[in-house]
Amino acid sequence: MKKIYFPNINGLRFIAALIVMLYHFYGIELINGHYGVVLFFALSGFLITYLLLEEKERTQKISILKFYIRRVLRIWPLYFLILFGACFYILVFNNEDIVFLKNIFYYLFFGSNIAFVLSMTIPYAGILWSVGSEEQFYLFWPWIIKKFNRKGVLSFMIFFILFITFIPHFLDYINYNLYSSIYIQKTSDVIGILGFNAMLTGSLSAFIAKKYPNYLKFIYNSVFQLILYVFIIITLLTNFFPHYSYTDEFYAILFSIVILNFALNPNSIISLENKSFKFLGKISYGLYVFHPIAFSIVHYVFRTIDLSPKSLILFILSFVLTILFSYLSFKFIESPFLEIKSNRFTIVHSNHKK
Repeated sequence: MKKIYFPNINGLRFIAALIVMLYHFYGIELINGHYGVVLFFALSGFLITYLLLEEKERTQKISILKFYIRRVLRIWPLYFLILFGACFYILVFNNEDIVFLKNIFYYLFFGSNIAFVLSMTIPYAGILWSVGSEEQFYLFWPWIIKKFNRKGVLSFMIFFILFITFIPHFLDYINYNLYSSIYIQKTSDVIGILGFNAMLTGSLSAFIAKKYPNYLKFIYNSVFQLILYVFIIITLLTNFFPHYSYTDEFYAILFSIVILNFALNPNSIISLENKSFKFLGKISYGLYVFHPIAFSIVHYVFRTIDLSPKSLILFILSFVLTILFSYLSFKFIESPFLEIKSNRFTIVHSNHKK
């Protein structure tokens, strides 16, 4: 079968990881790293949905079993490496944090986002919260595309985007004005961090691109692209929109438009199609999960040197170490599983490693 090629996707994945890295090193004064995760979510929804729709078109069905095997082979090796590595470090070198290991069951069953909300994270594994959200999304999404017709899929996406976006604010209103309850508050927090609205927004963009491509002509306009990119950069760097569920959705819409332009618009005014961005995007999963460890190592090694913790030199060293960890992980841990995934369980091949 013909391979699908999405230009610039690896570059966007690197940018998403870089936003998170800059936030964790420099803080919200520079950029709100949460929106890097929103970009990851929108990318995930777009890629997964586009390929599932393509599979359904080509084969008249969707293999749910192969879908889940692909997810396991892509996500689990690095996820559990970070998890068990964090547990090993605590047991052997940092016994004062051993109390956190009681939370491991959240992580074993991909409830890491719930652990994050409940402040029950495991040190050095807290970054896995977003992976838990994606794995939960995968539990139902391929079934929706498989079982529903075009109208049903579209209705589902629109309804749940609105539901996930606004129900936390409804619950907050009840909690603060009608009936105060820790359970209502935590339910609101959990729904707010799921990220399903961002993933479904990315999915909606893929659905429109596949089923209604003529509707995208306006967003492919060069002037529109320029205004969009300038607006996103300014609002992110100024933290103009604080993090709420509705601002997550706002950025998910903007990011989805960016993804459509980068991946499908032949007249995109920006190109990330170069070796550096392709390489860094290819190892972006590693960049995302390894950077807290690399940052900690660099700060520990250089703790006696008279440098600001937010020194550019320390960031560059941390960035290089993160790339090294990620490259070694991709080459020796992830690639063998990805090869099995590609050769035995992939139906629609593409240029990315999702």
